[in-house]
Amino acid sequence: MRRLCFIALVAALTLSAQTGPKTLPLESPAPAARNPAPPAGSGYTTDELMGCRVPERPCGVITGGGGARTPHRQVLQSLDAADYRGQTIRYSAWLQLEAPKLSSAALFVRVERPSGVGLLRYDLNNPIRSRDWERREILGRIDDDATRIVIGLDFGGLGSVQFSEPEFEIVRPR
Repeated sequence: MRRLCFIALVAALTLSAQTGPKTLPLESPAPAARNPAPPAGSGYTTDELMGCRVPERPCGVITGGGGARTPHRQVLQSLDAADYRGQTIRYSAWLQLEAPKLSSAALFVRVERPSGVGLLRYDLNNPIRSRDWERREILGRIDDDATRIVIGLDFGGLGSVQFSEPEFEIVRPR
């Protein structure tokens, strides 16, 4: 099965095409590309930690609020849809919140087409609201005329979200 795996690199996700599962090392992109500063005045900071959910494995951390509730922000990755048209994909990750009563986090997938938006899955009806690690996933078929696929994490509120072991894979080839 052809599979794309990627590690949350906090404010940017890095992707690598391959056969079989693979975890990308954090050292692959330059540190500045891996951990760019959030927009000025956003109220968010980013970081990366080792051993969050799995010992010796990295995870991304997004911290928001600075003492006040902040609007939702998104960490995302965009990729060319040509190789995925007409196929069913799964996007999954493990998530954990520091302050579940004051924040929420959810995965999303958006497919762009020449005529507008195609597949659109925001897991906002089932956001994570737990201090325990929870795995979330989104399944969907990529439109036959898709041009871009945008995947990511939506986070808002106080505290932080940890994002570990994200995967993007084809589950039903053409």
